[in-house]
Amino acid sequence: MADLFAFYDDAKSIRLLSAQIDAVPYPLKRGSGLYDVNGTLHGSSEKGSIFTLSFSGSDKGPVLMCVKSRTYQAVVDDMSRWMFESRADSGWTWTAVPFEGNLLVSNMTKAFARQILQEGRCDLPTLEQAFVGHDFILRSLQPQFAALFQADVCRCPVT
Repeated sequence: MADLFAFYDDAKSIRLLSAQIDAVPYPLKRGSGLYDVNGTLHGSSEKGSIFTLSFSGSDKGPVLMCVKSRTYQAVVDDMSRWMFESRADSGWTWTAVPFEGNLLVSNMTKAFARQILQEGRCDLPTLEQAFVGHDFILRSLQPQFAALFQADVCRCPVT
């Protein structure tokens, strides 16, 4: 989500405004030393656009993606394949939008590989574009993990 925000905003950096992270790390089944955290990060771009990322591993409902700007907003449920949007120029009336996409990484990987092989190009962001979102997440969570584990954490890998 941070990548998408940086890409669509054309942000050169995302500044952390606040972080509310639960004081309990949740061990993952994928291996020892791997944890999830619940909480919310708020950031802003140099243009003043605001970014909010929330995660709760205990929430078993569908993942909702919300996009909001001064003139547009949308809510997407990728798994249920629905999307609603509203625009300032239509009085913020919510409208259902056809949503055929499949945003799962396994599906997107196939699409990007096909594009590279057939067209010799790829719509993935460049490393410079992807760095902005990753840098925000890592800089924001590293102090949180250091506080949770009461240790000098020099690495904070995020998937």
